[in-house]
Amino acid sequence: MAKALLGLDEHLLAGAAAALGTATKKDTVTRALRKVGEDARPARRRAQRSARGGGRRRVRLRPAGRPRPVRHLAGASDNERPAQPVTGG
Repeated sequence: MAKALLGLDEHLLAGAAAALGTATKKDTVTRALRKVGEDARPARRRAQRSARGGGRRRVRLRPAGRPRPVRHLAGASDNERPAQPVTGG
């Protein structure tokens, strides 16, 4: 563990200790540093995915006014199925 001599704002330290529920300066600083690191992890992962060109799947939207393709489901009633062409016989 590294040791460092730091000048800390007593009011900020007291507020952090109250928010984190810590009793000592060492515990307050340690827990605050850990929390900042944990909170930054998801943002760092998003930035890495974005840099790779990845990320969440992108959905392409249809241009306005273009109809949605019709899909017929198997097992639909006869009224819902498209008419079959009549073949000579």
